[in-house]
Amino acid sequence: MASNFVPLQPAAMVPAKPEAAPTALKPAAPPPANTGFSPFNGPASCSAGGAQPVITLKKEGDRITQIRVQCVCGQIIELACDY
Repeated sequence: MASNFVPLQPAAMVPAKPEAAPTALKPAAPPPANTGFSPFNGPASCSAGGAQPVITLKKEGDRITQIRVQCVCGQIIELACDY
């Protein structure tokens, strides 16, 4: 082992810092009213009703390398998993 190892000190042994004057905190500005973000509800042509998509996992050993989501409308989204 290296001889220059310095163990961490428990908090009780670290000298306390002197009390500092409290800083004046300012509230954050509210977010803009229109951020342009809207949730994705699927393609406009998808009228799946209550049907569920088909999710397929491609594996190499214990690792998932690809996730394939097939909507009931036929649209396919493939996600590559990079570890």
